[in-house]
Amino acid sequence: MSDRRRAVAYLCTEDDPAGRDLCAEWCGQRAAIVGLAVDEVLVDTDSSVPLAERPGWARVVELVATGGVGAVITLNRGMVVYGVKGWHRMVAELDVQDVALLTVGSAAHLPRVRVDCEPAEVVR
Repeated sequence: MSDRRRAVAYLCTEDDPAGRDLCAEWCGQRAAIVGLAVDEVLVDTDSSVPLAERPGWARVVELVATGGVGAVITLNRGMVVYGVKGWHRMVAELDVQDVALLTVGSAAHLPRVRVDCEPAEVVR
């Protein structure tokens, strides 16, 4: 049984524990804005490791697969992927599983993204 009122915080930072605690607190505050509570904070410390090989992210994937969360909240996009296209792709992948991927600074509502949409490119 899933509990869509739960969220997990995902951080990928080499900061000291006090810095990680502050980041986790910000994620918790962001979750509260949309009526969610952070149930678990997952931390990886090496952003040079591919996302799929990070133990913290593996736990995120496990929780998403079991339907146990409604949102994954991170401090910023760079903790998960690099680039806007990669972010939109990840948002869409989680959206298919009815899970929102949010940053601390993202819009106050839970976004719903059409899976077939690609972000617009700026042409100069």
